[in-house]
Amino acid sequence: MRAGLKQQSERVKPLYERTRLIRAYEPQTVPGFLQTPGYTRAVIEDVSRFHDLTDDIDQAVEGRLNRLRILESGMCGFSFVIEAGALYAQRGSVAVMLEQFDYIDHAARFANVALGIIPLGRLRTIWPGEGFYVYDESLVRSEHWTGGYRTKRPSEIATYLRIFMLLQSQAVYGEAARAEVAAARRLLQSREIA
Repeated sequence: MRAGLKQQSERVKPLYERTRLIRAYEPQTVPGFLQTPGYTRAVIEDVSRFHDLTDDIDQAVEGRLNRLRILESGMCGFSFVIEAGALYAQRGSVAVMLEQFDYIDHAARFANVALGIIPLGRLRTIWPGEGFYVYDESLVRSEHWTGGYRTKRPSEIATYLRIFMLLQSQAVYGEAARAEVAAARRLLQSREIA
């Protein structure tokens, strides 16, 4: 974090560009590769406030949007597993969230994207944990409250891949995943009207 949010985004760009398959699990937020500019801005503002960072928010948002460009380029495959609760955690305005839901629905139709959502109240065989990203079979990254975790150790990567497979088995895909997004949208809109 000391290097700043924009610097952090620029530093990982080569990793994104050389990876062929990114597996991402997020329990509390929309994965970065699926974030719209407004949602990204809301997240960066929260992180900046929490860590007392003085980065230029606009530059940090632009740096993080490289992930969106990589997703849309089709040069890399993505497998996402999101806890449904992440869809209900409002980041930014209602308009920002509605745009985010639209984009998730749009991106879920890309040929290079598999989107799984673990529904609320699902009988679990694996508990929710910290979010993490697995890049091919060579690196795992995870962000925590106080910093980031990275490992290239094959045994640890194998553990994360096993966890990811268990989480995938809990998720719904296709129309069922889009129905989860639609349910979160309806709740958000009903709260706005009330």
